[in-house]
This record gives sequence, C-alpha cells and structure tokens, in this order.
Amino acid sequence: MSENGHCKRTRQTLEALDFRLDEDLSHRGVWVYWHPNSPDQRVKVFGSLSEIAAKKVRNRADEIVGMSSAGERIPANVRKNARIKRQSARMAEQAKREREAREREPIQRAADHQAELQRIAREQAQQIIQRQRHDRELRDLMSPGYGR
Repeated sequence: MSENGHCKRTRQTLEALDFRLDEDLSHRGVWVYWHPNSPDQRVKVFGSLSEIAAKKVRNRADEIVGMSSAGERIPANVRKNARIKRQSARMAEQAKREREAREREPIQRAADHQAELQRIAREQAQQIIQRQRHDRELRDLMSPGYGR
C-alpha cells in the first residue's frame, strides 16, 4: 500500500520532532514511531490516512514531545469539515485567477499599446486624407474656368 499526502506530511512532522521509526513493528503500509521522551508509547501512521486522522496523530505526537498546547484544530463535524474544504477550494481558485491575471497583464498591456498605436496611425491617415481633399478643393477653386 502506498502512502497518501497526509501520511507523508505526518511522517515528515514526526521525523522533525525526533521520532524514530521502529523497523520491527513497521510493515507495508503501516509505520510505527517512538520518541526518546517516552519509548513505551508508540504512534502508528497508516498509509491511507485521512486529514482528520493525520491531525490527531500530529496532536498526539505533540503531547508525547511535550509541545502540546491546544494542537491543530479538528473540525467538530462533517459540515464544518466540508465548509473548510470549500473555503480552501475557493481560496485556491481565487489565487489561481490572480496568478493568471498577473501572467496575462504584460500581454494585455502590449496588446493595448499596439491598439493605441494603430488608433493613432488611423487618425493620422484620416488627417492626411482630409488635408489632401482640402488642398484639392482649393486648387480646383483657384483654377481658371472653375465655377462658370
């Protein structure tokens, strides 16, 4: 059995807290850790650990090490857990939109600049055409025999 992300993070946390892997009790998909502060207490980490179970294991590890104050907050029920997941999904989506907007910004700025240059070129061309019409009209008015 392979380990999921919660399991990997929990194992990394335990190893950072100086927990040692018990090779004799560990087997495929189950890792058993112990700490020098209390060698008789064991912490089991399963490969298919859920998020809440991972938090509970890390809280227990904090208690064994002596760093426990309140531990990670564990949602009280399924609704709260679902709300937290939806909220984190919304935040991730918003961060993605902001990142994409930042990536698009230079491209959009260049496109806007190009459009502005094209608008200026069109206006200048219209002015030239207007001036040429005016000059032609004056020339025609000044020529002999025009208007008879």
